[in-house]
Amino acid sequence: MPVHFIILILFFFVTSALTDGSTIDVQDPNALYDIVVQGIIENCRKFECGVLTWQTEQETHEQDRDYGLQCTCRMCWDREKISTRTMEITWNGQKSSKGKGTTMIKVYDGNEYRERNIDVAQIALAKKVHFNQLENYFECYGWPGHKKSIVDKLTNDVNNSRIIMEWSIVKRDAAKKIRLKRRKKDGANLYSIYYFDPEKNFMLVEYEFYNKNKLVNSIKWSLEEVSLGMWFPVEANQYGIINKPDGTGSTYTTNYIVDADKSVFNDRSAIPEGTFTLEITPDIDKILDYRFGEQPIVYDRTAFENLAMEELDKAAKDFLNEEPSKSNTEGTDDILVDEQAGQMNSIDSNEPSSDLLLQVDKNDKKTGLLQWLLLSAGIVLIAFGIVRWKCIQHSNK
Repeated sequence: MPVHFIILILFFFVTSALTDGSTIDVQDPNALYDIVVQGIIENCRKFECGVLTWQTEQETHEQDRDYGLQCTCRMCWDREKISTRTMEITWNGQKSSKGKGTTMIKVYDGNEYRERNIDVAQIALAKKVHFNQLENYFECYGWPGHKKSIVDKLTNDVNNSRIIMEWSIVKRDAAKKIRLKRRKKDGANLYSIYYFDPEKNFMLVEYEFYNKNKLVNSIKWSLEEVSLGMWFPVEANQYGIINKPDGTGSTYTTNYIVDADKSVFNDRSAIPEGTFTLEITPDIDKILDYRFGEQPIVYDRTAFENLAMEELDKAAKDFLNEEPSKSNTEGTDDILVDEQAGQMNSIDSNEPSSDLLLQVDKNDKKTGLLQWLLLSAGIVLIAFGIVRWKCIQHSNK
């Protein structure tokens, strides 16, 4: 029997089950799994391109201080191409001093990733993308095709013998939802609960993570039908607890809300020409090339001002005397919950940044400190030698 016919039968089964008031325990976890995954895929397949603008606000509360972050972000996408612009970053009402400046531009054209802070005369090149939770709204939600995809996670779990998936149909917020409780066989105290909405193409609308039956992290999405038959998360409210090694902790709340007046769905003409290109303009003084390894090859203006961009590949390979590594477009930041640690990422000034330009600044500071220590040690050794030499001369007299 064809797979799609089986899924169709399951769909009618679930639909009929949702019409009565009972909670149904499903013996075969693949039954509701197939319905949910197929619904999410079909929904997201209707989204081909667009422009998305949203605001993010986060408040963090610690024992001795409270602080908050606000920013406005814009993302353009066309299938695998993504361009993001993070603007108006403020930290406790002040413009960010964390190296991001007022506007960070990041572009992935389907082959190469580039980023630039418009206040800094540098540009970074890479094969691996470095979008974080502020910049890529798809990754925040777990949209299929991006890292931490909901579909990928469910698929990996259903094929993992160490994961227990308990599916049921429940009533929540006065409506029927498909509920998934996920836990490891050896981790009964740590578990996640997902709620999927059958009336919104089975999209994820709520997530909770528990540690010893205590709610540690949660996020709830509001979905709207932004185009015919396509549901999209237009707002998210997140709550989390961060426990630190010293025994202290903090709580945070994050709100993401899409600006409907400045967002366009499935209209390619709304994407400005050149959006997915970040040029090396004459004001650039330094190029940081990460395309051939984790440590960048650095070109200053004297090295590249007369070098055509298409020659940089050959120059870098000659410098390294090796072939370039294969493209890897999977990001490095975990946006959704890390269930091993039982924490969902917050936008915290102490967390590692995914920005390549900021990473270089940190590496430069470490290098400068090392050089200072070596110089200081050298001076001490020279001084010790001089004193020792004078003592020997004095004893000879």
